[in-house]
Amino acid sequence: PLRVFQQFPSPKDMQINLTGFLNAKNARIFMHELWQLLLSAMENIGGIPAKFLEQKKEEIKKRQAEQEQISAHLKKKEEEISNILSKERRESDRKRSSRERSPFR
Repeated sequence: PLRVFQQFPSPKDMQINLTGFLNAKNARIFMHELWQLLLSAMENIGGIPAKFLEQKKEEIKKRQAEQEQISAHLKKKEEEISNILSKERRESDRKRSSRERSPFR
């Protein structure tokens, strides 16, 4: 009889039960990976495998790095636009002041 919930599951029994579904090789690989994750989860207070925590940390770091790149790019573009506007204002002011000084008004 297959027991769905066991307090102390047997990886060997689980692998045997999965063999018909995954084939022998894949069931063995799956059970090895699953068992490593389960052992890791048991060692952590939160019950989450260390591998998953590390993956999440890397994902967060990557997202932060992307945000920093975007912020730096936006700041650079903002400075470029500000410089262009300042240059256009100076040119406009020069033209206006030269027209005001012109005797042919």
